[in-house]
Amino acid sequence: MTSKRLATVARVLLGLVFIAGPLATAFHLVPEPVLPPRAGAFMRALAESGYMLPLLWSSEIGAGILVLSPVLTLLGLVLLAPILLQQSLTKRSFILPEGFNTKRSARFS
Repeated sequence: MTSKRLATVARVLLGLVFIAGPLATAFHLVPEPVLPPRAGAFMRALAESGYMLPLLWSSEIGAGILVLSPVLTLLGLVLLAPILLQQSLTKRSFILPEGFNTKRSARFS
């Protein structure tokens, strides 16, 4: 497989993930996971705001559509960067019990 085809396959898969994931979550097609108490409180606060989760879902779907487009792929990736950063920081601070204190970072402090 050539590198151009490999890049196209990766682009299409990434675009489909960011289109199918938010749609499945928004329409409750997948069961909601059991979250730790702090993460559950955070998700409830986002849901009760009334606009944050639909804004996040529509941003992910729009960026996924842009990633699927051969011309606007870079714009879609730029829009996905803060979403991915926010999700990774949320996981580190709310979901993982140790937060940012991993063995590797504890070694340097």
